Amino acid sequence: MKSFLTKGLLLGLIASLAVVPAFASDPVGRLSATASDQEGGVLPGIQVSIVSEATGIERTAFTNAQGEVNFPQLAPGAYTLTASLEGFQTYEREVRITLGQTTVIDVEMAVGAISDTLVVTDTAPLVDVTSTTSGLTVNTAELTERVPVVREATAVALLAPATTGGDRAFDGSTPGQNLTSVGGSSVAENTYIVNGLNITNFRNGLGANSVPFEMVQEVQVKTGGYPAEFGWATGGVINVVTKSGTNEFHGGANIYHEPESLQEQSPNTPGGAFNELEDREETSANIFLGGPIYRDRAFFFGLYEYRDQFSDAVVDGQATRFEQDDPFYGGKFDINLTSNHRVELTYFNDETERIGDTVNFTEATGFGAPIGLGFDDRGGENYTGRYTGIFGDSFVLAAQYGHNAFARTSQASTDANPVLIDSRQGGLTFIGNWANFVVDSADDERDMYRLDADYFLTRHSLRAGYSREENYSFNQSAYSGGIYWRYYIGSGQFGEAPGTEIVRERVFENGGEFDTINESFYVQDNWEIGDNFQLNLGLRLEQFNNQNAAGESFIEVTDQYGPRVGAIWDFRGDGRSKVYGNVGRYFLPIAANTNIRLSGAELFTEDWYVLNGLNADQTPILGPLLEANLISDGEIPDVRETTSTDIDPFYQDEFVVGYERLVGDNWSFGVRGSYRTIGEIIEDITINQGVAAQLGLTYEGLQALGISNHYVLVNPGTDIVTFWDVVDQNGNVGPDGILDRWELSADELGYPEAERENLALELTFNRRFADNWSIQGSYAWAHSYGNYEGWVRSDNGQDDAGITTLYDFPGLLDGANGNLPNDRRHNFKVFGAYRFDMGLLVGANATFRSGRPLNAFGIHPTDEGAQSYGAESFFQNGVLVPRGSVGTTDDVTNLDLTARYDFELGPTDLSLRFDAFNVFDEDTVIEVRETAEQESGAVDPLYLTPTWYQSPRTVRLGVAITF
Repeated sequence: MKSFLTKGLLLGLIASLAVVPAFASDPVGRLSATASDQEGGVLPGIQVSIVSEATGIERTAFTNAQGEVNFPQLAPGAYTLTASLEGFQTYEREVRITLGQTTVIDVEMAVGAISDTLVVTDTAPLVDVTSTTSGLTVNTAELTERVPVVREATAVALLAPATTGGDRAFDGSTPGQNLTSVGGSSVAENTYIVNGLNITNFRNGLGANSVPFEMVQEVQVKTGGYPAEFGWATGGVINVVTKSGTNEFHGGANIYHEPESLQEQSPNTPGGAFNELEDREETSANIFLGGPIYRDRAFFFGLYEYRDQFSDAVVDGQATRFEQDDPFYGGKFDINLTSNHRVELTYFNDETERIGDTVNFTEATGFGAPIGLGFDDRGGENYTGRYTGIFGDSFVLAAQYGHNAFARTSQASTDANPVLIDSRQGGLTFIGNWANFVVDSADDERDMYRLDADYFLTRHSLRAGYSREENYSFNQSAYSGGIYWRYYIGSGQFGEAPGTEIVRERVFENGGEFDTINESFYVQDNWEIGDNFQLNLGLRLEQFNNQNAAGESFIEVTDQYGPRVGAIWDFRGDGRSKVYGNVGRYFLPIAANTNIRLSGAELFTEDWYVLNGLNADQTPILGPLLEANLISDGEIPDVRETTSTDIDPFYQDEFVVGYERLVGDNWSFGVRGSYRTIGEIIEDITINQGVAAQLGLTYEGLQALGISNHYVLVNPGTDIVTFWDVVDQNGNVGPDGILDRWELSADELGYPEAERENLALELTFNRRFADNWSIQGSYAWAHSYGNYEGWVRSDNGQDDAGITTLYDFPGLLDGANGNLPNDRRHNFKVFGAYRFDMGLLVGANATFRSGRPLNAFGIHPTDEGAQSYGAESFFQNGVLVPRGSVGTTDDVTNLDLTARYDFELGPTDLSLRFDAFNVFDEDTVIEVRETAEQESGAVDPLYLTPTWYQSPRTVRLGVAITF
């Protein structure tokens, strides 16, 4: 740690480096003002004050020799700016500070008496001429009032350009959240922040803790070009600031209900889900209150949300009703020690237990006997404290500590019973008495420490910071009953006669405690060169240390230098337009899932037998053994045999160029081009083929001598050095308890380098809410292609972040180059609202997106290692079918509508609301079965049949009272 901090301090001393200090991970914004006379001459010495009536914050500073003044670390909200100088009229205007952005104000002083006040009422520009960051920032109260959206903070990300919804296969990882692909990255590569606290799922990157809209003030979605202050993401950043109390008491209550009687159902899926038999209902009720504890000094805001939900899942063999009714509660305290020293304390708890009541079900007999109850624990306690101090006119210091927790336990009353699935007729038929596929006892906890400092000089805004996250994961996992049996019709793959009934037997157990330490240091500077040009240079240094179940570092990646270079030209010099560009390198840490799966005490076997019939409880009667595979032996591996000795970090480079223009007072338009490309990735591979080549054997020959598959974490497509006990001291094949050192070339290993490229062009428009209406939208053309989607795989629904099946054998990559799962070529979004004078407001949210590429997965004809994975190769009937070459799913259109009516009831406001999602009940197929062959090699009769449809029409009713 000392050497890392030393490097960070050296970075801070050697240069003014940088990107716009947008205070992006801080829950704040910034005001920058320039004072001039009516002839355009700059005015130094102007006294400028900014006051928040809501919180009593008042700051005063004087313009420098260039007529400039800065106010950093301002909480989002409304302020009054006042400027005065003897010989000029006093200037006054209202300004609004937005999360993560710099509000730029030109103060034009008129000659006259200081006792006279010139009040300016124009609105702030829609174009931020200090930032190269793209994305979307919304005030949630305004958004939810005008636009129909799911009432959860992650839903805002789908409104931003360059984002698209993830595959439904990952829904179980984050119930109720919207997983989003940003710029072609997988849905597991985003970062989620609340009041400066990182709440991202560090186990596999899928989603984060849940925060309801009633607690959120603003959400900022960063889709590209973000500064050195940001890291640990190669997708996007979802930054949230919660509500705070003010000098006035404000609060209310609301209730939203989605009745089952008004919901539609999707069509059934062949061989899968009986969607037409499913019901769903949800109710949420909120009570919230904020106000002063001590006027101008201390404030509070608190929220309690009651949640009651049920939903059904009916598949062949089983039907489960899921119910949960645990509340969400949270709050925030703000203490102004002085106008320049502030303390913020945030707490929220999203712990919930989802209960699944499972019964037998078949299409012929309907709902049958009970199987058992399942219990899924999710969420946890989150809290953070932050101090911000402003010293003089030039120096700001902020320190923060936070704790984030998330439970991942899934257990059931039937956990002693094995998993049984019948695929002899194609599809998946659940048989036997089990509820959980995998039984998990698991928890994640994060402790975060952060320090940031800002120093303002003439034409320079310097910023530096250090952060450290200590992540802890506990995991104990196994198949229900400790074993998973699946029945097939054999194709002769194992030497059996075609048509023979066979069974695959898997045994899986994994456990341990794992620590990961992530550290970062960044320096950045906003350098104003001349009056209209800004150069942004920045550098971020990161380090990851992942430990195994024995507490040893099994992989440590250091010296990750990520430059960020940006430039902005306000060529008109009026603060209403900009041409900008940005180049950045972004690193992705190693998922805790990699620690658990690759460096824990994992036992994993896969054996194939002839099926000689079923017992009364539907368990198999095993015949002759056809093939046995030992994947993991249940021992914690030596750290030397799990990784290459020289490994580079996972990183992505991004190039952005764009133009944005404010037209009139209310419209802005923009165009943006971007290119993203993966440099290196970190994935696990088997090294059997490389070792076999050096021993003069084949992969099959090594297997015949009893040497099972060995997995190592590497940069695919590079030479590696690692250790593995394969030969004895005499050079004979066979382990002797001593690790052997292996230098293996990329050619011997046979793996290509990872490729992922995303080319995009975006057009955006925005009309602020004025004259009773607003509209905002975007069109994005994007092409995502290569051989690697990212941390997770959408095409097979695998959420094993960092160790997906793709790179496990060279044959699995034959034909892997092509259009990637998040390649949505056309994406159009528009949303807006109109308010009638009588009080009725109507809003709409319309989207169109292209379908996603399709594949044909089957058995590899020649690579025996790839064959052992079943239908995972880009082959059909032994013929190569390159990635994405089968076509695409259908294009998806969607329209959501809202209507709201407000009444005044004395000192309170009453609102009635109606929302309809997917108004026309479109049931477009959005995902299909992509396995052209079953794992046994037989033709899959359900190939290209639907697995998921567009979400059916849902109606939500609401009533709210506020004061």
